[in-house]
Amino acid sequence: MLLVKDLTVRFGETVAVDDVTLELPRGQVLAVLGPSGCGKSTLLRAIAGLEHLDDGTVSVDGQDLAGVPTHKRGFALMFQDGQLFQHLSVGDNIAYPLRLRGVPAARRRARVTELLELVGLPGYADRRPATLSGGEQQRVALARSLAAEPRLLLLDEPLSALDRSLRERLAADLREILVATGTTALFVTHDHDEAFTIADQVAVMFRGRVVQQGPTLEVWRSPVDEEVARFLGYRRVFTGDAARVLLRAAGLPEADRVALRRSGVWVDSDGPLWATVRHTVAVADAQRVTLEVDGVGELDGLANQSRHLDPGDRVRVMVDRYNIVAL
Repeated sequence: MLLVKDLTVRFGETVAVDDVTLELPRGQVLAVLGPSGCGKSTLLRAIAGLEHLDDGTVSVDGQDLAGVPTHKRGFALMFQDGQLFQHLSVGDNIAYPLRLRGVPAARRRARVTELLELVGLPGYADRRPATLSGGEQQRVALARSLAAEPRLLLLDEPLSALDRSLRERLAADLREILVATGTTALFVTHDHDEAFTIADQVAVMFRGRVVQQGPTLEVWRSPVDEEVARFLGYRRVFTGDAARVLLRAAGLPEADRVALRRSGVWVDSDGPLWATVRHTVAVADAQRVTLEVDGVGELDGLANQSRHLDPGDRVRVMVDRYNIVAL
């Protein structure tokens, strides 16, 4: 449905987006994931028609959008601060794009009611944005974006201004809403948990280039190289004999280089490896443990909260095959 081909955007001598190609099928959600400053927001703005393309094309359903202004592309944009009209009620905010299209008042009211139900804010039509929490304002912004039934929804870090627990809750809700409405969406984020909660596909972006794109689970389990692995939360990389020891413990084929998540190693009395405890820190639902594993070296792992561990203790550890990957 959306095809971005060889897209390049420059600001003077700086190449912000460098020869990016992306494909997004209809009804799917694509997350462009990368660190701050990697060019992902510039890419989104270029797709929207808000940035000049130095090279490449953006097309939808086979139509090249070169020369098509932003307001005629049939897209909706949602930003991290929502950008609600503070002088309008919640209902009037959501109805705004419908008014622009000349939708009759009765149909506008019905559609506002539908969308408020969809985003979990029934009965909020007469309230003012200033009376809402940050999470509620983002729900209203989403409802307004969906009101015009856009052929493509573009979201620029839509949850980044919220606290962690609220982000996690809204990410799950956003996924449900996009699936329920069959919306084709592209959103940019620096948070990999958010990306993997919401998206069908992920494109990882560094220094203006997309270095890996694929189905969410495939990217999560098979990062293309060490840089991507570390960005996705693989804490340490091991090579040679250490890598082979870890893979054997996980019951996987041998390789010369592996990346390992903290959640890939657990202190477990039935584990195949021996380790010495170096350091422990209690967190909400586990203990974070630094271990010196025989034949491997130092790595990060987890232990149950109920287990008492002291530095110097000898323990057995297991390796989870789903949190270790050969590079």
